[in-house]
Amino acid sequence: MQFHSFRLDHLDRHVPGECRLPDDGADLTAVLVLTDILLSRRHGFYPFLAETLASDRLVVSFDAALSGYSAGSTDVDVGVARTYSLGSEVVDALAVLTALEDGTLPCSDVWDGQRLALIGHGKGAAVALHLDRRLREEGRPAPTALALLAAPATLVREGWVGDEDRGLAVPVDPPSDGDGPDMVTLTPEFFDDARGLAETATLKELIATTPTPVLVVAGEEDVVFPVAESEELMTAARAPKDRLVVVEKAGHHFGAGHPFGGAPTTLVHANDVIDRFLRE
Repeated sequence: MQFHSFRLDHLDRHVPGECRLPDDGADLTAVLVLTDILLSRRHGFYPFLAETLASDRLVVSFDAALSGYSAGSTDVDVGVARTYSLGSEVVDALAVLTALEDGTLPCSDVWDGQRLALIGHGKGAAVALHLDRRLREEGRPAPTALALLAAPATLVREGWVGDEDRGLAVPVDPPSDGDGPDMVTLTPEFFDDARGLAETATLKELIATTPTPVLVVAGEEDVVFPVAESEELMTAARAPKDRLVVVEKAGHHFGAGHPFGGAPTTLVHANDVIDRFLRE
């Protein structure tokens, strides 16, 4: 397998990422992986997912510029991460796809220029739905498949976090000294941005109107975004092109830990479901 790092510069920001692809191949499907909130592309099962799907595809992953992660470190800059927003990540994802389209992204020459899949986990699932809409509105190559893991039913979650003014403390990747996870408190500006996206289109509106086939994979024991949220989102889906798969005895990360210690059967099953969906 080939592995190539990159760093995009846009809007005075730096977006670090990497491409994975098979040693031999051309005219490949491109897959963009979108992580959960303030987790790096190196977190938990994300590298496993990227590596397995890259057996016969071009897989691209990145860290949003305002996530606080840099190209050469797994530590997070908490000060930068406090400025993160969902809208800024959508813009960063569009920049990555622009580089893929214009040939400036490493390995973009092996993409077939047509088949593009978006895979999002948690918050990344919501970003994937908004990204799908933006690409279509801009007349750009649109996704041919959306795979959403642990999908939320809504972007705006004050009812879940409690007092909005207090913000939401989000754990991020453990620092290199092993003292445990850093915490980033998301500010009211984060929720203002989320409300702005929701006013543009709710997640239900996005899944109801996209012509792209959508797969939602939910962990039966997920306590972050419970199965009921995926089921609620799927009430707006357009069967038969869309489907929901519930993985038994799986939580939000489908049984995988961080640091990643190997793929449990629940994660292997979720990965196989995604792989078959993309092949279809």
